[in-house]
Amino acid sequence: TEKARLVDAIASSIEQLQKIQNQSQIEGTEHNAILDAHILMLKDETLLADACQLIQDEHLNAEWAVNKVMGKLRSFLDVSNDEYMKERRNDIDFVGERIVKNLVGKGCDGSELQTLQTGTIVIAHDLSPADTAVIATQKVTGFATQVGSKTSHTSIIARSLDVPAVVACSGLFNDAGHGDTVIIDGLKGRVILRPSSDQLKKARKRAEAFENLSQEF
Repeated sequence: TEKARLVDAIASSIEQLQKIQNQSQIEGTEHNAILDAHILMLKDETLLADACQLIQDEHLNAEWAVNKVMGKLRSFLDVSNDEYMKERRNDIDFVGERIVKNLVGKGCDGSELQTLQTGTIVIAHDLSPADTAVIATQKVTGFATQVGSKTSHTSIIARSLDVPAVVACSGLFNDAGHGDTVIIDGLKGRVILRPSSDQLKKARKRAEAFENLSQEF
């Protein structure tokens, strides 16, 4: 029964990511490459085989088997001194989390993120590539996350789509509130919550100057 649950959860995970790819319709961008990589990880026969072996030998449920397999994969990257390789631990976490969510009936295909208003700034602890793919198609004004680096998916995708983004903002998620006015300065790496009218005026001038320069280039 647990093996069958796992097979179904992996199949659902692949189907959801493919649906997100089709909805985002951003061919040839970082989105597709990253989501393709996650789909390939889900299709990897070793992942299923190792988890099924744990279910059989240790009598684990499917959720715990997936966590153990992903933990082993993550440990290989933990010893790397390369920042890019360390950041790829997040890929393992995102894939494992999606499988587990489908196992417990909480899988999502991004439809719950398609009701954002124009001009929204998204603040999160972290954003998965799938979340970012859905959000980016709605012309979100900017991103800010508590974790991440210049090689994180949020940074890579934001650069490819020319969306202002700031990552590694410790404590931001607790300080920001729904409906807050926020300035995202992707050039200086700054996030200003609930700015004054003077700060807003200066930020709008800088944004306008940057846009004009971009158009000129």
